[in-house]
Amino acid sequence: MNGGKMQFFPLFFYAFSLFECNQLKFNIMKFITHNDAEFPGDEAVGTSLVGHVDVDYAKLKKTFGNPTKSDGYKSDAEWEILFEDGTIATIYNYKNGKNYLGKNGKPKTKIRDWHIGGKDEKACENVLKVLSL
Repeated sequence: MNGGKMQFFPLFFYAFSLFECNQLKFNIMKFITHNDAEFPGDEAVGTSLVGHVDVDYAKLKKTFGNPTKSDGYKSDAEWEILFEDGTIATIYNYKNGKNYLGKNGKPKTKIRDWHIGGKDEKACENVLKVLSL
């Protein structure tokens, strides 16, 4: 209250600030994946482990689309992602699925421990940002 009149600005500013923060938190960095025609096919060559993410298969599929064909041995699913800043990332399971462990392995839909590959730590940062984790 200001001299008997309500001030809406602080409340509006507060609400706008919360909206702005939420927008920043959930701001999705643009990317393309192996599913997009314009994805350069050999960009993921030379990536290596830079981090891990605990997330379910359904969220990865919803975010990045269908996985590529895996190596058929140590991995069951893999995504290749090229971010707008030029960073390349891969997300894959490693030695915990049916391909490697047979009947003792987890179906890919039950895997939560995913490896993040890249050429530097920016790959991990970008993946976590897009997944809002």
